[in-house]
Amino acid sequence: MSEHQFHADHAHFLMSEERRKALPPEKVLSDLDLQEKDKVADLGCGNGFFTIPIAKQTAEMVTAVDAQQAMLDQLRVNVEAENLSNVRYLLSRLEKIEQPDESVNKVLAAFVLHEVDDLDQTLSEIKRILKPGGKTLLLDWKAKETESGPPLHIRIPESDLMKKVEEIGFDSKEVSVSENHYGVLAELPADE
Repeated sequence: MSEHQFHADHAHFLMSEERRKALPPEKVLSDLDLQEKDKVADLGCGNGFFTIPIAKQTAEMVTAVDAQQAMLDQLRVNVEAENLSNVRYLLSRLEKIEQPDESVNKVLAAFVLHEVDDLDQTLSEIKRILKPGGKTLLLDWKAKETESGPPLHIRIPESDLMKKVEEIGFDSKEVSVSENHYGVLAELPADE
């Protein structure tokens, strides 16, 4: 496990109004262009900050993946409170996702890539579960000092992440997120 993992004891912050103002989920997710028929995986889903808005935008099953059972338990409570029935809970490390090949057409990995032990393997797993023509939105902390967030030495510079996703066959572009966060929107070619 990574030297820095967000602990479930602090999960209340993930659903806070302060975080919603800094990272409005619907605005952030707009880059994924979610449609009603999209099959989506939310990697590092936590307690549902993005999972719940995704589940409200698609009629298909949303696979919520997290390495901590406590986060999935909190997510289940939050999903039930919203009366949603299209969320599948998957306890899994992101380096080996228990998900069939080419089973989703959209993937979100929000503020979790700096926590994985093997970034290259995690990106390969994202590619494996995505259908050709599928998109992934990778969000993380900018590699600069900020008041909150993970330690600077484990943050992934945006240019490094873009290079890695392009090396494994994605087309990618930078998307604007916030002053302290960046996004990489990566798409698999449809003919791959």
